[in-house]
Amino acid sequence: FAGRKNRLLLQEPYWDEMYKIGAIDEIHLWNYVTNTYAGHANESAGNLNHLLSLEEKYSYITVMDPTTVDMNETEWFDRSDAFSDKVEVDGRGNVKLKRPNARSYSEYYKYYTINPYDGVIIKADDDI
Repeated sequence: FAGRKNRLLLQEPYWDEMYKIGAIDEIHLWNYVTNTYAGHANESAGNLNHLLSLEEKYSYITVMDPTTVDMNETEWFDRSDAFSDKVEVDGRGNVKLKRPNARSYSEYYKYYTINPYDGVIIKADDDI
């Protein structure tokens, strides 16, 4: 998960070296930039601009947009009950967070459930 420029700047040289030596093939940076904190809109804009610039700078980086993952399909829930504590399906088949104000990052989990990756996925937050 990505979003904070100051954290991404620290990690960038490590990604580049790992790519150069063949330890990784690609990086998906999930855009979870937020401006929910009052007075931080400029910081959020800078974070987003930096995140998007990484995709342009490195051929092996793809910025993933969680808003493009259709969360109203329930098929993926049938493959695992790991999400049952975070989401529920209403009578019309719409997926809803049990705690609407809490981030579940369900888009990330759904994406890789229905788009299996042939290899190893390392999930890391931007502040590791």
